[in-house]
Amino acid sequence: MKKAFILGFLIAISSTASVHAQGNNTSKECSIDLFNADPMQVSPGGSAVLNWTTSNCSNVTIIGGSLTGYRPTSGNLNTDPLSATTTFTLTAASATSTATRDLTVTVQQPAAPPSSSIPPVTTPVTTTTIETPIPPPPPAAETTTTTTTTSTTPPAAPVPPPAAPVTTTTVVTTNPAAATPTYDVSPRSSINVNKLRFGAFVAPSITWMKPTASTDDENKFNVVSDGTKIGFTYGLMADYNFAPNYGIITGIQITQTGGKIITTNKDQAIQSDKVLKADFNYRLQYVEIPLALKLRTDDINGFRFFGQLGASIGFNIGKKADYTVSSVRSNATAAYDTSGTKIKLTGSLGHIAPIMFQMNIGAGAEYPFNNRLTAYFGLFFNNGFAPDATKPDLFDEGKLGYSGSFRDANTRLNNFALRVGLFF
Repeated sequence: MKKAFILGFLIAISSTASVHAQGNNTSKECSIDLFNADPMQVSPGGSAVLNWTTSNCSNVTIIGGSLTGYRPTSGNLNTDPLSATTTFTLTAASATSTATRDLTVTVQQPAAPPSSSIPPVTTPVTTTTIETPIPPPPPAAETTTTTTTTSTTPPAAPVPPPAAPVTTTTVVTTNPAAATPTYDVSPRSSINVNKLRFGAFVAPSITWMKPTASTDDENKFNVVSDGTKIGFTYGLMADYNFAPNYGIITGIQITQTGGKIITTNKDQAIQSDKVLKADFNYRLQYVEIPLALKLRTDDINGFRFFGQLGASIGFNIGKKADYTVSSVRSNATAAYDTSGTKIKLTGSLGHIAPIMFQMNIGAGAEYPFNNRLTAYFGLFFNNGFAPDATKPDLFDEGKLGYSGSFRDANTRLNNFALRVGLFF
């Protein structure tokens, strides 16, 4: 008896612990508590206020009409003027669950004019039937009796008059209000335009050129960077958010960049057609097309922070320089200096990289002012990794006014840029 009591007591304790553990493991799921519109019916051109609240959700989007993008977990906003009945979809998500709810705002269209105001179009169809007259029956046979000499012949049956033509008129009524059915055969795009945004930006920058080595490939010249300079970038951008926290960003931009490079000949002996020292301040301009992966946080007090990583390709559209070169002319016994300001650089193909590839990394934040306008700002580092930015041994030294040639040490273009812009 005692053993049975102890066994029952242990089973009860085990059952209670199991129920308690299961209760503790229950997680709170994301839910939509309220999603309505005020009013639910509007006239053409009217707008409504959408109201929503959620629980245990970290990410909320509303799509419908011209609305798109991420919203606070609870709030309200005005729709744009509506011309047709519109359905809005609210999607709320957390790390473990997702909830969706649809809401339809009805646009009351004006009553259609009475159908009697549109006169029907009739097409008469005439059918004429001519009936052939029935021939009269043959006359009856003559009858004679033996008691009289009189014979009686019954009168012939009357001949019916020819039948008059019978005319039947059929009227077919066509209703012009009946529309011919149309079918949309246009190809369907797999891109949701509600997730696509366009914007513009400006970006002052600090640029510099960095040699990859301290000497040229032939070890004849020492090469150093002579500091930074101010650059500038401006352009258009577009991003597509293929998931709540992930997107792709691209665009087109104009970048004014450059740097300062000093090259010194290790052998300072006076010889004909020899460069002893070259000091170049390059002024370069590129048209660039970037492509990057963008990662964004959920809404944090109205802000969404982001980081992005990608690459860009640039096409050279400008190449000038300020320079001072010390060189020895042919058969000269002393060096002379040649200088120029904002001189266009010429030479063989590749003297300035015609195409530049860069790696881009950056971080920043976005802040929405309303349904359409979002502020954008961030700090970016752009590292040119190929090819060599300059090849001075290919310069046309005759046009630049010095004698001889020199090499640098595989220079790269770099910059830090502060971007400020707007998405529309």
